[in-house]
Amino acid sequence: MARKLLISLLSLCFLSGVIHSQQSGLLACDKELAKPLLDFVIQFQFANGASMTSVEELIEFAREQLQWRDQELARLPACWEAQRVHLSLIQLLGELLGRTALELADLPESENPYYDIEPGYDERLGSLIVAAMSIDPSLTTAPKPEPAACPPLSEDELSDIVFELQALEVVSLEIEDRNKTLAAIGGQLAWRDKTLLRLRDCGDAFEMSLLVAKLTSDLSALQALAVAGVPEGANPFERPVAQGTRSLIELGEAMPASGEIASSESLSLVLAAGRSLELPACTKHDQVLAWTKSAEAFSELYSTTETVEDVDDLIEYSRLALEIREEMLPQYKLCAENFDYVWLLSQELNDLVTWFAMRFDGMPRKAIPFTELNIKALSAHDARDKQIREWIRSGEWQDDEAAGDTDPPTCKDADILHLYATVEPDFREFTDTALSVQTRVDYLDLVNRLIRFRDALKAEIPRCAEALEVGLTMRDVASDFVTVFALENAGAAAEDIPFLEQIREDMDWFFARRDELLEVSDGTEAGKTYYVTANPYANIRSCASTSCGIVATAQNGEALTVIDDSKDWYEIRLENGETAYIAGFLMSKTKP
Repeated sequence: MARKLLISLLSLCFLSGVIHSQQSGLLACDKELAKPLLDFVIQFQFANGASMTSVEELIEFAREQLQWRDQELARLPACWEAQRVHLSLIQLLGELLGRTALELADLPESENPYYDIEPGYDERLGSLIVAAMSIDPSLTTAPKPEPAACPPLSEDELSDIVFELQALEVVSLEIEDRNKTLAAIGGQLAWRDKTLLRLRDCGDAFEMSLLVAKLTSDLSALQALAVAGVPEGANPFERPVAQGTRSLIELGEAMPASGEIASSESLSLVLAAGRSLELPACTKHDQVLAWTKSAEAFSELYSTTETVEDVDDLIEYSRLALEIREEMLPQYKLCAENFDYVWLLSQELNDLVTWFAMRFDGMPRKAIPFTELNIKALSAHDARDKQIREWIRSGEWQDDEAAGDTDPPTCKDADILHLYATVEPDFREFTDTALSVQTRVDYLDLVNRLIRFRDALKAEIPRCAEALEVGLTMRDVASDFVTVFALENAGAAAEDIPFLEQIREDMDWFFARRDELLEVSDGTEAGKTYYVTANPYANIRSCASTSCGIVATAQNGEALTVIDDSKDWYEIRLENGETAYIAGFLMSKTKP
C-alpha cells in the first residue's frame, strides 16, 4: 500500500482509543516451575474418564472437580506455560461437566452445543497432554515455546469485552425455555472462544482471559445441569457463577467508556425484553415509491458504466455512486422489504466501484469476489423490477397507500445494548484490521472479511429505527475501506478518492451517535428499587390514574424498579422493558 494512503487512514483519530504503554509478555516457566504442570494435566485426564450414569453422580463429581480447580489450579505459578494450562483446564472442565449433563438429559449429540466446539474436546485435551509433556523438563529436552509478546492493549478494547460479558451473562440467566437455553449455551461458548483469541496470552490480558473463560464456562455448565434436572440450590456451579458475577461488576465499575453503562440488575431487566427482530411489512405503495426514486438514478449510473475507461473515469463514477448512496437511499422508508432493498443497493454501489478498480488493477474477472455478488444483485433487481412494474401497470399500489404504520419502531434499551455489546465489537475489529492493511495479501483477506462481516451484520442488527441507522453506517464504512484500497491499488491518488473523506464523516457521526444512544439507554435505566407494601397485591396501570387499564399486579414485598418517584404515581419499568405506573403510597424503599 502506498505510504501516503496509509498515513491518511491512520490519521482517522477516532479509531485510536487510549493505549496502554507497551506491556511485556509473561515469562517462560523455569525448570522448577514447569515440573508440576504435567501432573495437573494427568489428574484431569484421569478425572475425564470417570463414569457418571445419574444426575446425583454428576453433582458429586462436579463438586469435587470445582474444589480441585479452585484450590489447586489457583496455586499454579504466574508463568506463561502454567497460565496456558490453567486457562485450558478451566474450559475443558466446564465442557466435560456441561456435555455430560446434557447427555444424561438424553439430548442427542446433534443438538448438544458442546459438540459444536472446534476443535473438539478430545482433540484439545490430547493437544494439552502433548504440550504438557513437552513442557516437563524431566521427560524431554525439546525447546519450550517462547512466551507470546504482549501487544499494546487499549482501555476501549478491555471495556468492550467487559460490557459484552455482562450483557451475555445477564441475558442468559433470564432464559428458561429448554431450546433457548441450549442456544444460549452455544452462543456463550462461541463468544468465549472468539474473545479469548482477541485477548491473546498477555500478562495484563490474562486476568481478563481467566474471568472470560471461568464465567462463560461455569455459566454454560450451570445451565446444562439445570437442563439435566439439577434443582436450584443443588447446582454446584451456582457459587462460582455468583463469584464471577461479583468480580465482573467490580471490574465493570473500574472500566471507562462502555463498561460504565453495564450495571447490576437494571441491565438484566432491559435485556430480558429481547431485541427487535422484525420490521413491519411494507405496503405496495411504500415499495413502489422506493423503486421509482431509485430507478432514474441507477439508470444513469449503469449508463455511465460504459464510459469508464481509465482511472479518472473511475473516480467520477465512484463520486456518482457515493452521491446516490448518501443522498437518495436515506429517503426510503425502512419497512421490511425496503430495508432489504436499501441494503442491496448500498452494497451494490460499493461493489461496482470496487469491481472496476480491481479490474483496472489487473485482477482476472473470475477471481474478483464481487463478480458473483453483482450477478446475484442484478438477479434480485430483475425479480423486484418485474413485481413493481406489474403493480404500477395494474394501479393496485395506489389503493394500498394507507394500509397501516410501516415505519420502523423506536429502539428499546435492549436493542441499543445489543447493538453495542454484540454488533459493534465485530465492526471495530474489522476497522482495526483495515487500518493494518499493508500488502495485497492483507487486502484480499480484508475483502473476504468484508463479505462475511456484512452478512453477519445484516442478520444481527435489531430491526428498529436507531439501530438500523447505525447498522447501515457500519455497513457503509466497512465497504468504503475496501473500496478505498481498491481505488488506490488501481492508481487513484488518495486526495481524489471520495470514499476516504466519507469514512471520516461517517465515523465522526458514528461515535457521536454511540455516545448519545448509550447515554439515553443508561439514563432511562437508572432507577431506584422500591418494594410493594400493599397487602396482598397492588395494581400496575398503563398511565397515572385509577381510570387507566391494569397491565400487571405486584405482590406484597415484591421489588420494582422506579424510574420517577417525583409525583403521586411512580413510573416503573416492567420486566419486558415497557413503562407503567403504580400509586406511590403503595411503595416503600424498605422491604416490608
